[in-house]
Amino acid sequence: MSGHFSGDPGPSTGTGELSATQHDLREVSRRRFLGYLAAAGVSAEVLAACSDNAGPVAGSDPAPTQAAPGTTPTTGAPPSSAASTVPEITTTTEELAPILTDVPSDRVLVVIDMQGGNDGLSTVVPAGDDRYYDLRRTLSHNEDELLAVDANVALHPALGRLHERGVAVVEGVGPIDGELSHFSMEARWQQGDVDGRTAQTTGFLGRVVDLLADGSPVTGLSMAGPTPHLLDRSNSTLALGGHREIRFLARPDWEAPELFRRELATLGNTGDERIDLVADGYRRVLALADDIADAPQSDLPDSDPMLADGGDLGEQLNMAADAISANMGIRVVYAKFGNFDTHSDHRYRHDVLMKQFDAAVDGFLRRMESAGLADRVAVATISEFGRRAGESSGGGLDHGVASAAMVINGPPAGRYGIPSPLDDLDIRGNLRTTVGFDRYLGSLAQEWLGVRASAVLPNNPEVLGFA
Repeated sequence: MSGHFSGDPGPSTGTGELSATQHDLREVSRRRFLGYLAAAGVSAEVLAACSDNAGPVAGSDPAPTQAAPGTTPTTGAPPSSAASTVPEITTTTEELAPILTDVPSDRVLVVIDMQGGNDGLSTVVPAGDDRYYDLRRTLSHNEDELLAVDANVALHPALGRLHERGVAVVEGVGPIDGELSHFSMEARWQQGDVDGRTAQTTGFLGRVVDLLADGSPVTGLSMAGPTPHLLDRSNSTLALGGHREIRFLARPDWEAPELFRRELATLGNTGDERIDLVADGYRRVLALADDIADAPQSDLPDSDPMLADGGDLGEQLNMAADAISANMGIRVVYAKFGNFDTHSDHRYRHDVLMKQFDAAVDGFLRRMESAGLADRVAVATISEFGRRAGESSGGGLDHGVASAAMVINGPPAGRYGIPSPLDDLDIRGNLRTTVGFDRYLGSLAQEWLGVRASAVLPNNPEVLGFA
């Protein structure tokens, strides 16, 4: 069934009970409501607890997924048996005093996941090193078209808007003992597991959110659907794939949200912890819908570069700008972008992606400036691994290890980290990691958001000096 509910709901029985037609309407409303929340990332287990039977919601995935706001997520065992003896990070604010008093408490971190393995040498180009041109005989950019950061490195030529703003580039970022599997490396980045031995059952960003949450409707927000990155223990995270997955709750012409508001009012303080957690999660979702409905919405024309040239990332960041502007307490936003798995035709495909990235991020920051929030928001990139230093047949690049990351509008522009030496590749021809990615993640947490790296990462990594 789709569209608006219509028709006469039927007369009341006069006994306080619903008529048959009203009961049918309520059941349809309930199913539709649960379906929308399932699309918004609420776990199947929680949704089943709210339905009239104990079975899973139709179309839901029984596997662990993003937790409902205000509920504890369902998690599985660590993916690696070698990690089973590593203690789970369960620190509390009181135990480690993670919040740094000299870091503003209203900052927001937007993490863009360049999925597929972004090539660092094409993004932050070692233009002053002749070995780059030897390794990339057909894929290198001409030096005169690159955007200089200093005498030795430059940005991709399509990143003109961001170059004008200033970019903090972090070179040599990667894992310790890196693998070349997308799935393994995605999981390690999600968990903050730099060495493959310290797997967690929560996501790195989820742990950050746990320590930043202040009772706001939502602290961590995914614009790309459910993600293990934001898998938390106890606080407010929400996964969306589009505005409609939350805005429908505020529609004045549909009675289902109001119906559930009335039902929720009868669920509080039942004495059943499971039911109370579910009710609280739904209340948070409804509060979020109210906040978004009251916030200024994007009026960008389709011709605006953010939407016209920014691709799907532009759409995600435009929606994120709406949510941040609603002032609902969001501290971490996750978006994904790609595919950067350029085994063939790398030059053309990477050029297109960089053009989209430049338009989308610049447009997002323009929106933050218009809202008076520019000094609060930083944008950072991650990617599961880099690409091979030397090009392969077909104009492509195979899976690599180390890469380069970018942070825009946060730390001072310039170079951070240690460049991966082009004259000391590993046995497979990959760039060696010179900055463990836990140092990069820890720096974002500690120096931008004010959560000590030691509170959310197992190896107490040294930060990079972003502050």
